[in-house]
Amino acid sequence: MPSSSDAETASAGFVELVRSRDTPLESRFVFLAVFCIVIVGTASLLTVRRSGVQAFELPEALTNLATQLSNARDEIQLLQDIDLLAPNPDRAALIEAELTPFEQPDILEPEPGCLVFDRDPYLVRFQQLSPGTSDWGIFWLDEREATEIDHALHIAGDGESLCEDHGEWLRYEVNPK
Repeated sequence: MPSSSDAETASAGFVELVRSRDTPLESRFVFLAVFCIVIVGTASLLTVRRSGVQAFELPEALTNLATQLSNARDEIQLLQDIDLLAPNPDRAALIEAELTPFEQPDILEPEPGCLVFDRDPYLVRFQQLSPGTSDWGIFWLDEREATEIDHALHIAGDGESLCEDHGEWLRYEVNPK
């Protein structure tokens, strides 16, 4: 076969054949490279999957309240956009805005921007994530499991609030929008 190094044969479309060395050592390097790529890819997928914020399945007893709070969050944002609700509304302002979930008697307001609903045996926290914004989060806690957690159920006067999260509260929604 003519060499492709001279211009005439190269322009005619001849292709130079290159023999493979196909040694056992070359096969091992190819296998090792493919194996490393698969291992690194699998490890990165598992790491990415585990490192994200996770939402936990809400107990059936809380689904109605969680839906009401999700809708109320959207209404709060709309009311704040048209300046009918203050950036940091308290429970009285939310009731005045006729948002029904906040008219219930079993709601605690340990601090501004944080409302805790007591639904025995669960607690549901509706909390403003950043002061002065319309970002609200919905969190829940099973009081039966919280007895083993030091910070979950705070006694009045111990310097901590139900609005402080030490990892015991479970988030209802990861990406609400």
